[in-house]
Amino acid sequence: MCRFPTVAYDFRKVCELYHGDMAAVEVYIGKRLRAREAEAVKEGLANVLYWGYANSPGRRVHRVEKFLQDVSERMVDDFIAVVESQGTPGLFDIKKIGLPQFSGMSFVTKIIMFLNPDRHPVLDMKIAV
Repeated sequence: MCRFPTVAYDFRKVCELYHGDMAAVEVYIGKRLRAREAEAVKEGLANVLYWGYANSPGRRVHRVEKFLQDVSERMVDDFIAVVESQGTPGLFDIKKIGLPQFSGMSFVTKIIMFLNPDRHPVLDMKIAV
């Protein structure tokens, strides 16, 4: 059985957030991914990484910092546009944006899951095993 971490990060208050259940994490991150404000969307994408690497704190810090350093305004704007036009974009729509740290299918499916958790699962080898 796979237990999903129930954490996210508040980049404005600079602190980890503990949620009571996965549904609360889905709401917290999903709301940011669907925002129209670029900074909120950037925080949402960084939180997908934060959540996805919750069980590997060292890797998590590196991946989130690298994402925040390398993501461009254009990438975030392209993400906002595809979410606004499609609601829940497909794998290739997100992949085409070229978001740093989202090169593999596993983390792209995490984005899609947070956009629509009732219809889209995370595809991950740790879950598959």
